[in-house]
Parts: sequence; structure tokens; C-alpha cells
Amino acid sequence: MWIPVLLLSTLLVSGLISTLHAAPANDAGETTSGTREALNEVVEKLKSIEDWFSSSLEKRRNWQAEIKSTDLEISTVSKNIRELDSSLDEVAQSLNKLKAKQKQLENQKQKQAKLIVEHLSAAQRLSGQDFFKLLLNQESPDTFDRMIRYHSYFAEARSQVLAEFQTTLEAIEQNENTIVQRQSELETQQAQQNREKENLEKYRHEREAQLVGLSNQEQQKSSERDNLREDEKRLSALLDTLITRSQTLDGAAFKKAKGKLSWPLKGRVAHAFGRSRAGGRLKWQGIVIRAPQDTPIYAIHRGKVVFSNWLRGYGLLTIIDHGEGYMSVYAHADSLYKREGEWVDSGENIATAGRSGGQKDTGLYFELRASGHPQDPIAWLRPR
Repeated sequence: MWIPVLLLSTLLVSGLISTLHAAPANDAGETTSGTREALNEVVEKLKSIEDWFSSSLEKRRNWQAEIKSTDLEISTVSKNIRELDSSLDEVAQSLNKLKAKQKQLENQKQKQAKLIVEHLSAAQRLSGQDFFKLLLNQESPDTFDRMIRYHSYFAEARSQVLAEFQTTLEAIEQNENTIVQRQSELETQQAQQNREKENLEKYRHEREAQLVGLSNQEQQKSSERDNLREDEKRLSALLDTLITRSQTLDGAAFKKAKGKLSWPLKGRVAHAFGRSRAGGRLKWQGIVIRAPQDTPIYAIHRGKVVFSNWLRGYGLLTIIDHGEGYMSVYAHADSLYKREGEWVDSGENIATAGRSGGQKDTGLYFELRASGHPQDPIAWLRPR
């Protein structure tokens, strides 16, 4: 998973601004150290993205190799299906021959059935009481012998016709079984080949979709990397400007007021200091206070405005220097009332709540820093 550009930019900007603004103006060594640490953080983020690209390249290679293997398997299966289709054509021709033979056998069956009927009719005419009466009434031995032989011939012919008819019936049944069995075998093979090809096609489509998703992530990561590099330049310039404008302030009064400072905004705390964010990869370094649009934002203590402008990830932002490395940060305002270099008193209205910087909900993001280290604002503000 990748960290959204806006979220990463916001956290990075917060750390850099607070770290560098927290350095006293009379301590150049500490300021330089803080600047180096802040910029190193950007470098680490960039390195993390480069590592992701290396992993992405390896993943892309593996998936493309799998697609190649799948393509070859699909080619083999398609060839088998083609050969099977050719076999089906041959079987279809065989089936046509079998069906022709079936028709021939049916015709033969009808002819044989007709002969059986004729023989049975003749046998009926020569059998029974009339036949024996006819024999007994013959006085000539030659005539008697001739009639006996005729009757024997008819009986033999009937037996032969019946036997041929039975053979025809058996041939028809065997022929039908052969047709059904061959068709069943080929249909089973064809269904198996089609299923295998369908599964391979599905697997190939899944890998292709994963490659498309990976390409989208690579584009997002490239944009994120470019934004980080721009952040590095922008923040370095901003911090250099703030350092040159900073003046020595007495922060003893601010430090003494810990636990008694007034709240910057009336509203509900939606995100507490130190809580997880970005899927557990980061933590809140300040608090988010939800409030309606245009709710007044107040300075928590006397100090000097060292930054009052729009900054990506923060929107409209005001930073107040309270001296000795103590700074307060007010972000996502709808409007700013104080300019850089102006002095403000505790409780003075400096801005209004909003959702600038691309926020979904209106309110205020508020931070406290002491020599570059984030502080839990709740510990410094008076209990409600």
C-alpha cells in the first residue's frame, strides 16, 4: 500500500516546519542541525519510494514470466482443441456412415418383417386340420410325399427368415450403442479442454489486471516522489526565510503557563496526539479539532507571527514563535487575519476554522513544538 501524497506531504511539512522553527535565533549550530535532520527525513522518504520501485520491478518481471508461461499453455490447449475438432469432424463422418447403415438395417428389418408375415400366412394355410385332412384324402403316395416336402421347405424358410430378422435387430442395437458411446467420449474430451482453456484465460486476465494496477501504483509513486522533491526545495526555502526573520524571544512565560494555556478553538477533538494514522504507519504529531466553518481561532499565548500563508498539505497556515524554541502551528484555516512579523496577544483572533488544503471536514489542525520536538497540546492547554 502507498501513502497518499497529501498525507505524506502534510506530515513531512509539519515535521520540517516545526523542527526548524523551534530553533532559537541565537543558536546557529542547533538550527543547522535541525535543518539537516528535517531534510534527512525527506531523503529517507525518497529512499523508501526508490526501494518500492525496485520491488515493483521484480514483481512485474515475475508476473510477466507467469503470463508468458500461461500464454504457452493456452497455445498448447488451443492446439489440442483444434486437433479434437478435427477428430470430431472425422467422427461426424463416421456417424453419418453409421446412420446410413442404420437406415439400411431398418429397411432390411421392414423387408424381413414382411417376409415373416408372408411365411406365417403360408404356414397357417398349410397347417391345422385342413392340412391333415388334405394329406389323408390323398390316395397317391407320390402326391402325399410331395406335400410333406413342401411343408418342410416352408418351415425351414420361416426359421431362416426369423434368424436373419433377429441378427438384424442385434446389429441395429449394437450400432446405436457405438454411436452413443463415441459421441459421449468426444463430448467429454471437448468439455475438459474447453474448461482448461477457460481457466487459463481467467488466470491470464487476472495477471494482466495486476500489471495494470501495478502500473497505476507506479504512476502514483512517481508523482509522490516528484512532490517530495518539490517539498524538499520549498520547505528549505521557507525555513531559511523564517530563520533569517526570527528574533530572540523570552519563552519563560510560555513555559510557565504549561497546563493553563487557552484553547485555540471551541470544538471537539477528532484526532488525539500520538494516535495512529495512515493505516498505523504514522502517528498524529498534533490534534485535530472539529468546528463549523468560520469558527474563530485564537492565539494560545503571546508571540510573533513567523509564517502566515498557504502551504501544501496545510492549507492556510499560521505559525507563532513564543520564544526559546516554543512554537504553535494553526493549519487548515479558512482565512488568516495576521501577517508575518506581527505580534499577537494570548486569546487574540488570528484566523477562522475551515478546510483549506483539501480537507473533507472543517476545523483546525493544531501543533505545539519545543526545540523541534512535538508536544501533546492537551498537556499544555487548560482542562475543559
